[in-house]
Amino acid sequence: MIPPATYQQRSAAETERKVIAHVREYGKVTNRTVQSLFDLTVHPANNLLDDLIRRGILVKTSPQQRGPAVEYGPGPRFPKPPRGTRGRRVAEDPMTLWQSEDDR
Repeated sequence: MIPPATYQQRSAAETERKVIAHVREYGKVTNRTVQSLFDLTVHPANNLLDDLIRRGILVKTSPQQRGPAVEYGPGPRFPKPPRGTRGRRVAEDPMTLWQSEDDR
C-alpha cells in the first residue's frame, strides 16, 4: 500500500521570504499569485497579504479596493536586498578563447 501524499508546511518566515522574492522580481503581487505560490484558497491568501500589509512589508498599489485586480507592492518596511557581489561578474577576455598554442 502506498502512503498518502504528505504536504510540507512552510514556516511563516519561509512564506514571507517567498512573497518578498516575488515582489523583488516582479514588482508586485496579487491574491491570485499568492494562491498559486502556496496552493491556498482566497481567504488564507488574503490573511497572508493582510498580515504583510499590517506589518508594513506590503502596501496596496492599485486603485481597486477589492477583487482580482488588486496589486500589492513594497511597503515602508520592505526588506532591503542583501548586499553582495550581484552584478559584478568579470568577463573573460574573448581573445584567450581563440589563441593558438603558439600565441600563449
